[in-house]
Amino acid sequence: MEANKKKEDMSHRIKELKDLKHEIEMSLGKELIEIVKCNRGFSFDFSILVGGILDVIEKAKEDPNALSGWKEVGDQVRQSKNKAFPSDEG
Repeated sequence: MEANKKKEDMSHRIKELKDLKHEIEMSLGKELIEIVKCNRGFSFDFSILVGGILDVIEKAKEDPNALSGWKEVGDQVRQSKNKAFPSDEG
């Protein structure tokens, strides 16, 4: 009996974690869409946006040093109210 209870508890916890993962992914997706929208990214053809995202992912795999600069900009954008690319002017 105890083994069945543990199995049920673990199954329940796994479902909770999957649900939480889904919520986090949806939240991040909404934030990414808002950032693209605020930076007029949807003025580009959707295939260009997809290609650009895939290019960035591949560059990140090839050159992890690029990540620190991207993270800095990303942190600034995520913390800003208008979600726009930070200006060098200042």
